[in-house]
Amino acid sequence: MGWYPNAIEGTVPVESNLLAHIIALCVEPAVWNGITIVPGCLTVQQHKAFLALLSIAGAGIWLMALPIIRPTLDGAYEMYLVSRNDPTCSRIWWDWWGSYLVFGGPGGRWVLGTALGYWVAKHEPPSNPQRCHFGLLFMRPNFSAAVTLATALSLAGFCLVLAIQMAFRLLRGQTTIEALQSQSYTKTNDLRRYLWVPLPLLASPPATDHATQQGTSSESLRHRAREPLQGSGNATGIAFSIPWNERIYDLGTWRNAKRFWAIPIFGLKHRTSMLGEPPIISTRLIRQISEDHKDD
Repeated sequence: MGWYPNAIEGTVPVESNLLAHIIALCVEPAVWNGITIVPGCLTVQQHKAFLALLSIAGAGIWLMALPIIRPTLDGAYEMYLVSRNDPTCSRIWWDWWGSYLVFGGPGGRWVLGTALGYWVAKHEPPSNPQRCHFGLLFMRPNFSAAVTLATALSLAGFCLVLAIQMAFRLLRGQTTIEALQSQSYTKTNDLRRYLWVPLPLLASPPATDHATQQGTSSESLRHRAREPLQGSGNATGIAFSIPWNERIYDLGTWRNAKRFWAIPIFGLKHRTSMLGEPPIISTRLIRQISEDHKDD
């Protein structure tokens, strides 16, 4: 597992100016060396609502834009042909070597060149809708409509990709913050991670994986003088160094899915009673830490 046996009671090793991430197993905000450790995952109970928002927004935008994608793409191609056949556009853009560089590289050459086609067609009489296969007059090529459609589809794609990533992380028992932090841990050797466990929990750890322990999280605490980490009731414990890639909230794929599905999306009860609840930590970690503590 990679646990470090030299855990220090109530705090972490004293090394000045060393960044650390400490997770405290206490429901109420804890105090460490005068620093209040507040829960860093207060929005964990809103993951379901946020995932639903991303999924509905992404899929809804694509469905609403579906009828106009084909006419808009046909119109953009027509404007590209207009730009290529226009002598002015050819002289100032298509025949100029700088068009491959000044607007985002070779790809930008075609984008700006097509936009010039819209500019040229704006000063010409409307084309025959039947000849251009655009249907009704309001479906004629329009630069604003093309830009709006491209922006909307980009936003929809971003929402869907973010929703897929979030769903994958939830099944692995990771929050977005934890996933991003794990990437930063691989880039630095100075940033350490600690899990603070109350002494009563070490004395009698849960016997099964069905029992869980709640915890709170804080970020980027600086080490100062040695002082006990205290929560409600002045509870003391031991801070263990844990691997940077350890998923402390992982209860298993099936249980992670059940926990996520049980979270309500709407309702006043959800906001008042569940929003402030800290995330649940796997008892596998608690038992492993307890065994290492006994061996030590």
